[in-house]
Amino acid sequence: MLKLIAMQPDIIRPEPNSPLKDFSSIEPSSHGSPQVNHQSMSQYNVPEPGKTVVSKGGSSKKVFLYILLVLVLIGGSCYAVYYWQNTKLNTANNQIASLENQVNNLNNQLSAANKKLSSSSSTTTSTVYPITATTPSTWKTYTSSQYKFSVSYPATWSYTIAPNSTSTPNPFIFEMSFNAPSAVEKANNYISGYSNFAIRAQNLNDSLAYLKSSLINNTTANTTVVDAQVSQTNYTFKGDPAIQLITDATNNTTKAVQYEDNLLIYTNNQTYIYSSSTTNSAPFADSSVATILQSLKIN
Repeated sequence: MLKLIAMQPDIIRPEPNSPLKDFSSIEPSSHGSPQVNHQSMSQYNVPEPGKTVVSKGGSSKKVFLYILLVLVLIGGSCYAVYYWQNTKLNTANNQIASLENQVNNLNNQLSAANKKLSSSSSTTTSTVYPITATTPSTWKTYTSSQYKFSVSYPATWSYTIAPNSTSTPNPFIFEMSFNAPSAVEKANNYISGYSNFAIRAQNLNDSLAYLKSSLINNTTANTTVVDAQVSQTNYTFKGDPAIQLITDATNNTTKAVQYEDNLLIYTNNQTYIYSSSTTNSAPFADSSVATILQSLKIN
């Protein structure tokens, strides 16, 4: 043993001022003598004093969690947008369906109303209303500058003008009645106030619908008109569109048949209506009534 120490003094006695060698990795050899590994300790992941080593495995987990969080946020945002748009789409579809149902209901009501009017009337093609009468020179003439018309009537007759009536369902803006002497009325079976001239502030179709309704559903305090029949003919009267509406109705109380002839003329954005009622079958066939009508001039 003393010999070994004498032969290898550098192992026991280091040279002065020489750096200490790193003996931390000395491994025993198979022959029992130590072997020194002078490689750096850092390759074995041994931390140096005062330094913190970050694990590579922990960093990878954090990156994975960040990516997962971003994906969750993106997915949640996409679903929220989809849900919001889908809700709006469903609401819009429901509103459209509701409006379509309302339109269908209105169309059905309109169709039913048109069928009702068509079933109670017959219409022919438009023709020129015949003007055959000549106004006698002895007749008087009524002129309205406000309503832009004039009409002649027999000198022995009189007329009355009713107050304006603009309330529903009888919006006449002008109405006058021609009155024949009682002897003439009795001889011709005329109804009192049988010859009337009125103006409605409505178009032709609306005035026609009102007139049909009032004639078919005509009621008084003691009697009701039933079994009304309506015929309709389209005309042009002195260049203006016109409709002749004829009704015959049976009085429920007296069983008498009442006939009414109406000519509706549309011009100046309003409808002029001339009417005559009698128990005879053709009110407009009377010469005086026909001449009054044919004398009508609308400016």
